[in-house]
Amino acid sequence: TGLVTDNPARIIVYPNPTTQTVNMFFKDFENKNVTAHIFDLMGKKVAEVTQFYDGQPLSLDLNKVYCRNGLYFLQIYVDNKLI
Repeated sequence: TGLVTDNPARIIVYPNPTTQTVNMFFKDFENKNVTAHIFDLMGKKVAEVTQFYDGQPLSLDLNKVYCRNGLYFLQIYVDNKLI
């Protein structure tokens, strides 16, 4: 695995803030597996979701991954590479 740093604008996450659903759009990462790790402010991983990205925005329902109200961090991997 490796860290992709050549273009940090490849990911769009919206809306921010959100109340339930987060949408993610990835430029130039079509037809790849995308994994989102969600961490709380204490650094504890509260969820991990993997989906195949076909070019359409991915939707992540935070209620289904048991996120309570608060601040969270996303760590995104595309084909096992942290971006």
